Amino acid sequence: TATCTCETPSGGGANISFAAAGDWGSGRNSNWKGVVAEMVKLNPNVVLVPGDMSYSGGPAKMKPVTDAIRAFSTHPKVLGAQGNHDGSEYASLFDAYSNSVTTIGNTSFMSLNSNSGSSAVSFCKANLSRMTGRWKIVFFHHPLYTVKSDHPPDEKGLKGMIPDMEAAHVNMVISAHNHNYQRFAPKNGITYIVTGLGGEGPYPVGANCA
Repeated sequence: TATCTCETPSGGGANISFAAAGDWGSGRNSNWKGVVAEMVKLNPNVVLVPGDMSYSGGPAKMKPVTDAIRAFSTHPKVLGAQGNHDGSEYASLFDAYSNSVTTIGNTSFMSLNSNSGSSAVSFCKANLSRMTGRWKIVFFHHPLYTVKSDHPPDEKGLKGMIPDMEAAHVNMVISAHNHNYQRFAPKNGITYIVTGLGGEGPYPVGANCA
């Protein structure tokens, strides 16, 4: 689970904290309960779900997860992004879903549907100006960067939006797809994170950086 607190020295909206995890596997096992229990300790204002919700059973199998998250004392907003095992039918579980911009407190979140790389790049470029928060977080399922694992980097051809994100001063890009946790040193101001440990079986992490 990736977690972060977004603090602003003065003005610009209330400080918030958020957590993120993808690849929940809630239709196959109950491992997600341990992930939610860890999130409860952090009590974030926002939870990001960068794709691959339940793998089987549809939204009914993911609903217990989003219900449990909303029961936190902060009653966090839950924002989702469509993964390669999901469809638009999951949208009703979230406060915002793929190809959307949501500003909460001092932070703007952009969710993309990375299943269509060209559409995601187009939406990103056209809507970065709507990210008016002090902190800017973009999240989607397929990672731009990843060390060797089950899935390769930039599987959907998303790197075309990197120059625009850098110019817009995006702070963090979060993805999943590989069932492990990776955090890269900032590259031109952007920290890239892979967080695919929502409950599905973990993948090994290789040594090479791609």
